[in-house]
Parts: sequence; structure tokens; C-alpha cells
Amino acid sequence: MKNLKKNFGSLDLEFMNEYTDEKIYEIFLNHKGFGVKTVSCVLIFAMGRDAFPVDTHVHRILNRLGIVKTSSAEKTFEAVKEIIPEGKKYELHSNLIKFGRNICRAKNPLCSICFLYKVCEFPEKKFYRFKKINASDIKENNFIILENLS
Repeated sequence: MKNLKKNFGSLDLEFMNEYTDEKIYEIFLNHKGFGVKTVSCVLIFAMGRDAFPVDTHVHRILNRLGIVKTSSAEKTFEAVKEIIPEGKKYELHSNLIKFGRNICRAKNPLCSICFLYKVCEFPEKKFYRFKKINASDIKENNFIILENLS
């Protein structure tokens, strides 16, 4: 952060509004501690741009569905950045996060109640399809901090 303030005089992003997304990625990625997910979050949440952050939930789901076959969130980001329609990135991002927290979880996914089961390519889905689910297994976690700000 000190380098950003030193280079730009302020931590206010307003001056970047005239920059392209590519230029903003270039600027931030040259600073230690910034990756494509963080820059994508800055673009989408702080600047209102049409960006698509890829975290572990998004990476996992897109791979399980066979949309991509990648080994990291950054590779998933590169693979999908051009195929998501303009104006749909925020909505898809937040819905995949919620889906990944509630249904398509990393541990104990709820395949037996998943509406995408038939199109899913997750190799272990059959094991989870018949796993007994207790009421305590179903917890709705739809909290996304920035959605709750007015």
C-alpha cells in the first residue's frame, strides 16, 4: 500500500476511472500482494466494473461442471474471462459463491439436492448423491458483505 500511495499520491481509486480494466490489472499486479482475484474484486466492487473474480468456490464449481478444466483459480479466471457475457459477471460471481457455500461445497457437497447433478462432471458425485443428509447439513449461507451495503 505504501508503494501505491507513493506512486499515485493517494489510495483513492477515482483517478483510475479513465483507465481500461487491462491497465488497472497491469498496475495492481506489479505490486506485491495483489493477484487477479483481488484486482477483479477492486474492479467489480469498488469501481463498479464488469469483472469476474474467481475464488475457490467459483474455481471448484466451474471445474466440477466441466466448463473449464483448470488447476488453479487464476487459470480458471483466464479461461472464462472472455466467455461470460457482458453485464452478467457480477450476478454469476455472487450466485456461484452462494451455490458453492450452500450446495457444491468443497467438503460434503449436497449432490442429492443439487439441481445441476445431471450435467455435473464431478467424479465423486455418485458417492455424495446417496449420502444421507441431516437437517443440520443444510445451512444457507448467502452473506456477501458488499451486497448488504446501501
